[in-house]
Amino acid sequence: MNSVKKQREEAIEYKQHKKEIEQERREREQRLKQLEREQVERERHEMIKANEDEVREHNNYLEVIQSVHKSYSDQMDWEE
Repeated sequence: MNSVKKQREEAIEYKQHKKEIEQERREREQRLKQLEREQVERERHEMIKANEDEVREHNNYLEVIQSVHKSYSDQMDWEE
């Protein structure tokens, strides 16, 4: 009888150990998914910032081009 009791205890311990392993696996998968979401979000923000910088640079370029045509030097009398 002692042997049967020991086998039951080992079976219970084994089952508990498997349950813990499975729980740890699920937690690792959840953490990995969370890290992936965070990485995607960081990349998205970086892309938005790069796009904003590009737009700002282009707008500056347009302002420079327009200001060249707006800035006048002294009037020139071409007939003289």
